[in-house]
Amino acid sequence: MTLKLTPWVARFSALSSQAFVRKACLKMPEPLKLDLSLSASAAEISAGQTLAAIYYPSQQDLSILGRLIEHALAYCEQAYESETLYRNRLHASPRLKTNAFSNPICLTGLAGVGKSQLLKAFCRLFSSTRIQDAEGLIEAPMEGPISVTLQKNLRLKSYLNDYINRDTPDERQGQLQDVIYRFPHLAYTRGAPYILIDETQFQVGGNSILTIKNTLLQFMEFGIPLLFVANFSLIKTLNQSPEQVRQRLLTRPIELTRDAPSSEDWKGYLRCCDVSLGGTIAPGTLSEHELIHRYTGGIKRFAADLLKVWYRKAYGRKKPGPVTLDHIKEAYLSADYAVARNQVDAIDAQLVSQDERSEYHNPLKQTSSLVDGCISEAQQAARDEVARRASLEYLPATRDRASSKPAKSLSQAASKPRRNGTVSLEELRKNAIRSNGGLYGKR
Repeated sequence: MTLKLTPWVARFSALSSQAFVRKACLKMPEPLKLDLSLSASAAEISAGQTLAAIYYPSQQDLSILGRLIEHALAYCEQAYESETLYRNRLHASPRLKTNAFSNPICLTGLAGVGKSQLLKAFCRLFSSTRIQDAEGLIEAPMEGPISVTLQKNLRLKSYLNDYINRDTPDERQGQLQDVIYRFPHLAYTRGAPYILIDETQFQVGGNSILTIKNTLLQFMEFGIPLLFVANFSLIKTLNQSPEQVRQRLLTRPIELTRDAPSSEDWKGYLRCCDVSLGGTIAPGTLSEHELIHRYTGGIKRFAADLLKVWYRKAYGRKKPGPVTLDHIKEAYLSADYAVARNQVDAIDAQLVSQDERSEYHNPLKQTSSLVDGCISEAQQAARDEVARRASLEYLPATRDRASSKPAKSLSQAASKPRRNGTVSLEELRKNAIRSNGGLYGKR
């Protein structure tokens, strides 16, 4: 479809280039500089803040972003077909009924793979500006996606009021029915191309599930493209909902998977870490990319946690010096990294066993990944790692330890005699004598 040069559609022209999207999403902080006199805690905190500011878009990220851009463009071509249509809707009643544009996209994946960072990267692709037509009849803002962060004990009315009163925080809170009409009208006026709902993974349990379902279904009815983030636990719970709920919320899932150890995406992320950490680390993490992947499972949050412990161990010594690869195993085996270490082992074991009861199992087996090769490579790497550990823990049986007697087959096993339905008096007497030493017991 040819792009129509309305302002709301024209902003997508540059986003058709993957190179532009990668450059716009990339985040690199200033190189870290640390004094050797810093305490271990101060070095750990500084390194953590630097690593948290890094975002390197992988090929999988770019594929997902491309799908979101395509979806948002299709919506804007329809909703902002012409400036005349925009003016008509701008002055129409806020109580005008809106219909759902499409079913929402459910972004799922393991905790720490970068789902929230992906949403923030999508928001950075859009800049807030103001538009004005040639006739001077339109003077309105044009903004990017609407970000909603779900919080415990908050309801739909709170989220809608926060957006409506964003520029006037002291404004009185509107009633639910009123803000349900005002929110989509204001979002359309501001040119919002998407609604992004995050933090749902912290809301599983109790009445929170019902609140999440109602909130998602209501946002879906506003007629704006919707994406929500969910971990596997929430997916399992939603998958047990009535069929109508499943057909609305779980028909368009995308799983964000881990980077494979030898992939350019994993190496690119570690390269960004090395550049951001500057001269405080030598020779850098890239030279041991496979070892770090084994220690972190390819999960970027765990990689940042490992590096923070790494810095803490290095600066906690009597004679602090630059962080080297000598500290990596010490950081991996430390108690500070124990939770992440156990989770990596559990994730790798689940990939091999495919245990559906595991919290790391994705119940939507047909989840779209957009980059199918990464899944098979990551799974194979996990299987290889589990096999390697097993080979170190278990030794093969030797001839001396092997039993010389062949095991009996089931067909050769002696069958137990069946007991008759009745027991004779003579059998009872013999049993009594054998067990008690006499018919009436020992005297």
